[in-house]
Amino acid sequence: FINTKRLQKPKGILQEPSQISLDEMDKKILKLLSINARISVIDISQKVNITSKAIIYRLRNLEKKGILLGYKSKINLEKINYSMYKIDFYVEDKSEKEKIRKYVFQLPNIIHAEEVFGGSDLEFDIECKDYGEFKKIINSIKKEHGRDILKIKHYRTTKIYKTKYF
Repeated sequence: FINTKRLQKPKGILQEPSQISLDEMDKKILKLLSINARISVIDISQKVNITSKAIIYRLRNLEKKGILLGYKSKINLEKINYSMYKIDFYVEDKSEKEKIRKYVFQLPNIIHAEEVFGGSDLEFDIECKDYGEFKKIINSIKKEHGRDILKIKHYRTTKIYKTKYF
């Protein structure tokens, strides 16, 4: 799944959001999706007591407004002999962050990126078959941008907990 290059820029969440108000029905729908992204439209309609056509309309509206960004599956990496690592980059020259982010994000093993306030300057999640593959990726990043990176910290993820938003 991960040996393909990304051609599009990831959707940024760190921009200044425009406020969009949600009615109670949209909140109920989002709560159900945050628990189970694979829940059927029929099941949602039964739980919130409106028609499935109304659910489809509301889901499309939430997507158009940029509130519902996607539907995600959760894969047990251990079952397929993969591990997940988190990488934190501390950058000397903040103007180089975008170049580093673009380079790292084009790597096929990178599955998630964050720009955070406080702590590290850039954070990435990466899936690899083993530690050797992980080190090769880190070395390629150092080779390309080592002069711009002050420090790299990494952690192996041992357990992932699901986030429930509502």
